[in-house]
Amino acid sequence: NVDWASMKNLKELLLAYNFISDIVPLTNLENLKTLDVSNNLLSGKLNITEQQYLKLFNKMKEFNLSGNQISDIESLIIYLDYISGGNYANYLAREDTLNINLCNQYIEINVAEPVILEEYPTTIDIVLPKIFTQLLAIDTERTGFGVTSQNGRIESEGKYVTLNTRTEGAKEGTVVVLPMTGDGSEVTTCIGQGTTAKIKYEVKSNGQKPTDPETGITYKIEYYYDDVVNSTLTEEKKAEKDTEITEETLKENIEKNTLTGYKFSKTNLPLTINENAEENIVKVYYVKNTTEDTTGSIDTGKLGYTVKEDSLIGIKTKTPISDFKTILLNGQSYDVVILEKEGGEKVTSGYLKTGMLIRIEKDGQTVKNEKGELAVYEVVVKGDVNGDGYANSLDSNLIKAYRNEVTKLEEVAKEAADINSDGNVNITDSKLLLYHRAEVKDYNLDFVNNINL
Repeated sequence: NVDWASMKNLKELLLAYNFISDIVPLTNLENLKTLDVSNNLLSGKLNITEQQYLKLFNKMKEFNLSGNQISDIESLIIYLDYISGGNYANYLAREDTLNINLCNQYIEINVAEPVILEEYPTTIDIVLPKIFTQLLAIDTERTGFGVTSQNGRIESEGKYVTLNTRTEGAKEGTVVVLPMTGDGSEVTTCIGQGTTAKIKYEVKSNGQKPTDPETGITYKIEYYYDDVVNSTLTEEKKAEKDTEITEETLKENIEKNTLTGYKFSKTNLPLTINENAEENIVKVYYVKNTTEDTTGSIDTGKLGYTVKEDSLIGIKTKTPISDFKTILLNGQSYDVVILEKEGGEKVTSGYLKTGMLIRIEKDGQTVKNEKGELAVYEVVVKGDVNGDGYANSLDSNLIKAYRNEVTKLEEVAKEAADINSDGNVNITDSKLLLYHRAEVKDYNLDFVNNINL
């Protein structure tokens, strides 16, 4: 029952090891220069408003939050973005700014339901507390991640950890924030050094034997064009004995190997895998596409995404190929061919990336739009400036470099960098991308149906 309001002239307050679980009452101490609340019971989201930060940090030089269990610092990031004029990424690394210590936060994650080995025979992805991506966002050049166990690896800038599920039993994975640069070089320190998430999970079997990539039976897939096999495309795969291979099983393979000028005809499927290798051969047949061009033109106004000159815009990051096709065609009876931006190889799985090319076809022929032009467009994924399918710190750095006239952007990259679609790439776009990376509510740029386990 301390009356903190009566202590507004305090300049130094050391409250380490005091079982404190809430520091909001301290935010009225606007003359503090040093505040140490390390090794207390602060946990979960740091719930301090912007106005409270303005008071608390009025004269603050040292703010020690280390040794707690804080898992979300969204409010702090928004405040830092405000006072740094959008240059938040390495603001706290400067010697002339506030010294904040967020080291050694400790968060335990207990996965309640057991992981079924047959459903996840090699790995499973577990979402990490937001503080991991947030620490990287505010101390970009000095923050990296490590896994001290042998059970996993960090993915997507600390958003989740991929854990080993190859064997049954109780398991543990430990993720730790390390002081290191983007290329893996060690540095002296970082704001969140030592912050740890310990993930406890159990792997169980339901008794069904999964396919073993080492011992499964090999079968071949041969591709025939006008009844002539193309041996360079022949594939070898493995499956357990008595597994039934169907056209649905190989849908992606069939689509991927539909060469220009040909269309899919038939297969010898279904095929049941047995121990006789000579019988385990899938044959896929294609014939020349001699259909006359009676496709007419496509109404681009009915597409699920917006056509802007030669680009297709309005696409979210981490949009799966299959969902993209469904949304794009919006019920229209056309086909979509997606090509890599470099090399022109067909893409049938994964995420859409800025710079990819899409071609709308019918009966193997590229259709035309209302202007009589071929319906071929370059993909723009909002926030994905560098064309890797994600909106992350690499894209933030590119936007910053472009704003400071350090680098130039191609038109599709510039369109991807214009987060709010106002025709300009400026500090507002930097902030919006930051909010997405810090997982601020209502600022998510990712495809909504993308679910992390």
